[in-house]
This record gives sequence, C-alpha cells and structure tokens, in this order.
Amino acid sequence: MNRQGKRFAAWLWLFFLALAVLTLFSLTRYMYRVQRLERVYRVVATQHAILEATRDALAAQLTATPAPHELERELRERQGRVLPREMPVRVPPSQDLEPPWEHPVAASWEHLRPWQVWWLVFFGPTP
Repeated sequence: MNRQGKRFAAWLWLFFLALAVLTLFSLTRYMYRVQRLERVYRVVATQHAILEATRDALAAQLTATPAPHELERELRERQGRVLPREMPVRVPPSQDLEPPWEHPVAASWEHLRPWQVWWLVFFGPTP
C-alpha cells in the first residue's frame, strides 16, 4: 500500500469511529428521552387512575343522594321551615305529656266509655 492508500484507510477508520461515537451518543440521548417519557407516562397514568376513582366515587355518591324534592323536604323538617301554603305543627316533647297509665283516674277507667277515656287522656279530669 502506498502512502496515499494508508492515509485513505486511516481517514476511513476515523470516519467510522466518529460515526460509531455519534451513533452511540444519539442512542444514549434517545434512551434518556424514552426513560423521561416513561416517567411522565407513569405520572399521567397515576393521575388518570386517581381521577377515575374520584369520578366513580362521585357517581356513586350522586346515585346515593335522594331526589331534590326529598332532600328539600328533609331539610325543611329538620330546620322547622314551612312553605307558604303549609301550616306548621309542633309536637310537644314527650316529657311534658302525662302517660295514661300514670293518670290518677286510671284505675277507674274500666267502667268508662271510649270517648270518656279519650277525653280524660287529652283534657284530664274535670275540676
């Protein structure tokens, strides 16, 4: 081989070496990008799973809630509010009422008529 052929072979080997280094550098950059995309994919997949679980929980909660008119009625009863055409009825606490079996006249109720028993229960004995 002459001098020019050796120089050409050296340049050819140098070219292939540079090409191999550039290819390896390109492959490492590509692998770095792929790993970064995989991390982003895992984060997005986790967020997606959380959002799906939240959606399912909200859907279950929505189906478990009563109808709006039922909810309104329950809230009105709890707060003691009435609609314009309704009449409020208050039930006195049970401790203020005197049970019929503790009534002083309870022993003599057997001979009374039913309406008289009811009269005594609601209005008490006549003075």
